[in-house]
Amino acid sequence: MKRRIGIFLLALLMVLTLMPVNIFAESEPMQSAEIGINGSENPADFDWSTLEPGVDYVEGEMVVTFVDDLESQDMIYDIACDNGFTVIEILGFYDFVMGGGKLAVFSVPDGMTVPDAIDKVEEDPRVQYATPNGRFGLASSYTSDNYSIIRIYGNDRYETAFAAANRVFSKYNRPLEEIVIANGQDFPDALSSTKITGNNKPLILTSNATEGRTLNFIQKRVKSGGTIYLVGGTGVISQGFENTLKQRGYTIKRLGGKDRYETNLLILKEVKDHNADYVTFPETLVVVSGKDFADALSASPCGGTMMLVGDKLTEGQKQYLDKSFLGKILIIGGTGAVSSSVEQELKAFAPIERIGGADRYETSELVATNWTVHSNPDMCFVSGSNFADGIVAGAFARSYGLTGCAPVILVSNERGQSPLMSAYIDGIYPETPTAWVFGGPTLIKDKTMMEILEH
Repeated sequence: MKRRIGIFLLALLMVLTLMPVNIFAESEPMQSAEIGINGSENPADFDWSTLEPGVDYVEGEMVVTFVDDLESQDMIYDIACDNGFTVIEILGFYDFVMGGGKLAVFSVPDGMTVPDAIDKVEEDPRVQYATPNGRFGLASSYTSDNYSIIRIYGNDRYETAFAAANRVFSKYNRPLEEIVIANGQDFPDALSSTKITGNNKPLILTSNATEGRTLNFIQKRVKSGGTIYLVGGTGVISQGFENTLKQRGYTIKRLGGKDRYETNLLILKEVKDHNADYVTFPETLVVVSGKDFADALSASPCGGTMMLVGDKLTEGQKQYLDKSFLGKILIIGGTGAVSSSVEQELKAFAPIERIGGADRYETSELVATNWTVHSNPDMCFVSGSNFADGIVAGAFARSYGLTGCAPVILVSNERGQSPLMSAYIDGIYPETPTAWVFGGPTLIKDKTMMEILEH
């Protein structure tokens, strides 16, 4: 029953985006409308469970706005009036909005684009964040006697990252001291960035086109003078963006080398320097291929630093390994990912263990099986074909402080539950696991998740 209520409430929120924007006069503070859903004149007669975000009901030009303090609804009307918008609906969706509170659906005035509307609304100091189509910062929840599913997703990869970071902010309920920013358009530099994250230090993704959204988030979520890590050179995160952040008073640490391997080494050294006072025992170094993202996603949340390798070790990597206090080197992926010749090179520095399956999905399941603590279990699930959500998930597991060394498990709708995952789920019970799913129901279907978690 709880799951069906969750689906109904989420669908009710999403269906607002079907309402036409041109029938609301700006002079009127509140309007209602008859809503037709896929040919059904009465929404109560429609089977809400058949809707899929991004396919059936993410249409129209709406801005959904979340605000910080809503003891009354007057503030929403003030925001709408002050910024020239019409309020279409106000909802109290505490469980579905990051940080709680209420949300308002505004129409976009004629002659204004949705991005312009978002920028305009976000300039209002009373607004937490805004988005088209009501998907940014949203989480849907499904609960049964055997498992709980929490889905975090947005309208694109950047909004999914914001949504995850907002959940970290809400948990600690104070301005962020530090934040990590990585490029969301390609994976090499971003792969290493998850290892910088930690409690109350989330990761967000950006690009040249989304720097404005990123700056808005930082100004509302990161404390004055806070530290911002920029992962990658100026080719992936612009110098202009860095200059703007410095002008706003933030402390900037850019970790960007001449290539992905040098950037990775800079991150390894930063992590080691940051934790220097606490490293009193041999560490485990996780080694993954730097040519693809899949195995790195699976390895990102768990202990140990992570080194990206290519066809052979670089001189810089050898120097780093020679100076490190290593107890073990754990290779994630088969020999097609990290070759036997690289493994031989690594043997000179520490004992080797390899975890590798027949494909990326089996490898991620093996990592989960070998590295997860089953008491109070949490699991993160991401699409095996999408690097961005996987990077967000790995960073979230660390910054949110998920229990049980929460693994990042790669899934596909076609694969469903494998024998490995079946055994893994069986090993968790009688505990009730929480599955954190990153990406919308079109990318990873609810049916797929229920199949995977079935006990």
